[in-house]
Parts: sequence; structure tokens; C-alpha cells
Amino acid sequence: MGLSERPSDSHNTISCTDCAIRDLVLFADLKAEDLNASGPPIEDIRLVPGDTLYRAGDPGAALFTVREGLLKLQQSLSDGSLRIVNILGQGQVAGLEVTVGGRYEHTAIALQPTKLCRIPREVVDHLAPKLHRQLMKKWHESLSRAHECTRELATGHARQRVARLFLMLAPAEETRVRLFGREDVGSLLGITTETASRMIADLKRSGVVREVALNLFERDIPQLTAIAAGS
Repeated sequence: MGLSERPSDSHNTISCTDCAIRDLVLFADLKAEDLNASGPPIEDIRLVPGDTLYRAGDPGAALFTVREGLLKLQQSLSDGSLRIVNILGQGQVAGLEVTVGGRYEHTAIALQPTKLCRIPREVVDHLAPKLHRQLMKKWHESLSRAHECTRELATGHARQRVARLFLMLAPAEETRVRLFGREDVGSLLGITTETASRMIADLKRSGVVREVALNLFERDIPQLTAIAAGS
């Protein structure tokens, strides 16, 4: 059972009308009266890196909007190994599959300190007619992100993959990006932990990225873009 399904003193209710990223989230199209009549409260959940939000096969009691931080979605492969199939950041929704099925399809684990809104399934069901456009939008975003992970992070040589990850983890207008553990970097990119560490160290030596705090990097976007393209 994931952390989100267990009672916790750290879970507090949250006001959607005061949300700082209201325009990015699932409830973006709703009016205040819709939110006030939505039913069970929306909970504020906070995870530290390594916390499991839910596990594949768990009953799907809720959806989760990421307000801050980063989640990985991973699956078990037939050989028993684990593979990260998607990463979700600010404004994205975890657990969308429970709107059409009863259980979670992936295991969701925090890669960074992460803040989420836990939205009970019954709230989504109650508001479904008014959420239709945003649900379709979030499905499309999640599918596009998964395709991007496969296309950009699972092809090319190791240095290209690491460069593409640095580009993917933050919008183009931001120079800083927060990375996560090298084991997870390796799993996401399909390379060994040692290779991931070596490639990141190489980018640091070359001045392409500069670590200003633990796992917080300043990035040279033009240089990363050239490396990602194979130049």
C-alpha cells in the first residue's frame, strides 16, 4: 500500500480556489461554486525522495496533482527488473487510469521533495461532466510525456540521453534544473548508475552544467541542445 492511502498527521485539507498553479491543474476550468460542492476534501500530501505514493495494483481511490517536485512512474518487467516509464512534474496528474479502471497501473515514487493534491475518486466522478476537457488534456499530456521519455531518453548514446534529460526537466526559459539520484537517472535512461555518474561529471567538467547546490544545476541550454542532437 502506498503512502497516500495510509492515515497521516501530515495530510491537511487544501483550498483549490487559492491554488498558486490553478491554471495548470485538473480543476482549472471549475468555478468556486463547483469546488465548494465537490464533496470530500482535497488533501495536501508531502513526500520526501523515495516515498511511494501508490503501488501498481493498489485500489485506485484517488488522483494526484503534482504542485511541486517530481514523481517517477515505474513498472516491473518480465525479467523482474524495474523500468521508469514516465516522470511527472508540476501541474501533471498521477493515477489518471483510475478514471476508467479500478487499480493503479504503475508504482509512483517521489524523485524530489514533492507536494501533491490528493483528489478522491468520488470527487472526480461527481465533477466528471465539467472536468471532461481537462481530463482529456491531462491524458494527452501524460501520453505525450511518456512518448517523449521513450523517444528522447531511450535512444542515442549515453551523453546524448543525459543532455536530453537536463533539457527535459525544466522549461526552456529556466536556467536552473534540479536533478535526482544517479541510480534513478540510470534507470530512466537505460544506462548503468556508473555511466550516468560519469556522463554528469563529464558535463560538469566541460562547463555545460554547473552544480550550485546538491543536485541543483545551472545549465547551458545551447550546449546541451547541441549534445542532445548529436553534435
